Amino acid sequence: MQTPHLKHLIAFFPNDTAMQREILTEFLLQTPFIIQQLKTAVLTKNAKMLQTLLHTFAPNLYYVGLTQSQALAQHYSHQLLTNPDIPEPIISQLCEDLLVALPQIIALRDTLI
Repeated sequence: MQTPHLKHLIAFFPNDTAMQREILTEFLLQTPFIIQQLKTAVLTKNAKMLQTLLHTFAPNLYYVGLTQSQALAQHYSHQLLTNPDIPEPIISQLCEDLLVALPQIIALRDTLI
């Protein structure tokens, strides 16, 4: 289990806590929807949809310090370009990890003044 952190976000937006909070708030708002879309793509066996979701969501994972999840998302987004086999257990675990991380990210956002 990885622990979210703000090192990357702070490095990208130093001394701009308003922007840091905004990005975290957007992440928190979008992630439940992304999780649902990931699950739908797996359920419907839609490799193209899954590839697109993973590709576009991976950078967001970096900003909140979920670098293992980011690496998985990047790896499978590239793999799905040539191999349409959907890694269902991996995507399910990714979704679970994201759900566990959300309260931790809320707590991190709330530390920003």
